[in-house]
Amino acid sequence: MPLSAVLAPAGSTIEAATGRAIPWETLEPMPHPKIAVVIPCYNTSGHCTSVIARAAEHADGVIAVDDGSTDDTAEHLASSGCAVVTLERNSGKGAALKAGISNVLAGRGGLLEQEFDYIVTLDGDGQHDPADVPRLVRHAIATGSSVVIGMRDPRAMPPRSRIGSHFSRLLFLIGTGQYVADTQSGFRLFTRAALPALLANVTWRGYETESDMLGKALALGYDVSAVEIPAIYLDGNKRTQFNAWRDSTRIASVFRRQLAWTVGMAMLDFVSFSVLTLAGWMGPVKANVAARAIAVLAQALGRRDYAARTRMPIRHEGFGSVALAFAGHLALTTSLVAIAVKAGVPPIPAKAGAQLVGYLASFGAVDYVLLRRTIGPARHRAREAQGRAAARS
Repeated sequence: MPLSAVLAPAGSTIEAATGRAIPWETLEPMPHPKIAVVIPCYNTSGHCTSVIARAAEHADGVIAVDDGSTDDTAEHLASSGCAVVTLERNSGKGAALKAGISNVLAGRGGLLEQEFDYIVTLDGDGQHDPADVPRLVRHAIATGSSVVIGMRDPRAMPPRSRIGSHFSRLLFLIGTGQYVADTQSGFRLFTRAALPALLANVTWRGYETESDMLGKALALGYDVSAVEIPAIYLDGNKRTQFNAWRDSTRIASVFRRQLAWTVGMAMLDFVSFSVLTLAGWMGPVKANVAARAIAVLAQALGRRDYAARTRMPIRHEGFGSVALAFAGHLALTTSLVAIAVKAGVPPIPAKAGAQLVGYLASFGAVDYVLLRRTIGPARHRAREAQGRAAARS
């Protein structure tokens, strides 16, 4: 089937970010978009050949990047017949993506020898289904998004991957002030226009590149949206190269400035509480509220991006939701301090414990609510689309 028929089947609809079905015939006519797929491969062995073959069915060009594999991946890539960029040594997923994307952007001077409108990246280990490529393209066309994430449901991930995804979401939220359900998905679509700026601003190394790409895309003002996709986990995802501790630490380094502010404000909160209580100026309950107010005021006065970071969640979630989350965190820590002190715990240790529990509980609650809000509508829209497709057939 030609790609144009896949992108715009007769009488079909596409889903906008609002969840509203948009008939194809109401969209402005556009030429058949040209799509390239970039597949980074590291020790994928024969799994990459099936991914490449299926990707070729849904794209106008496929380029694989051998990231210094030490097994027989090179032989399988050679037999696949697709264009291959070879890195002499293992340089990390980010470096492999940069090599492949740069080659595609070279246009007629690259291995694919043509220009493309969209570039899609997906993993070479079989975790992503290339048949979902048209869905990302349809979504990009409908919403005008510069970046579309193929979003997996973190709750369906194997334990090892779920832990890494959890910490990645937390670090991304701290680093950007925005919530993204799947910051580490390697299945992504980019418009050609967005990539030159990303190539110049992103640090292209290991898995931390995934978060850095999204953070920089948002910082540069590009629209980022998501489409839920199924993820294929073979043998409990044992083939993944992602190490939860090592790579989460590297992701943290991407947002080190923002993390430094977060840790610094937590320390200021704690020190302010200690001074207020040890000096006898306030009791533990009032001191907890006052210390939090001091930390917030310090951020407002000291952080150049504080106003923007505050407006962002208010714009996405509404003032009431943001105020409720802040008040809930303050109420929780204050209650924990009061309960601990009443039980005989000294104020300083009581504050330390309450602050730790408060931060963990607050993120857990925010993660639970926003994850359900993000995944639920996406899954519902996907089921509606499947139902319409079944009805047409």
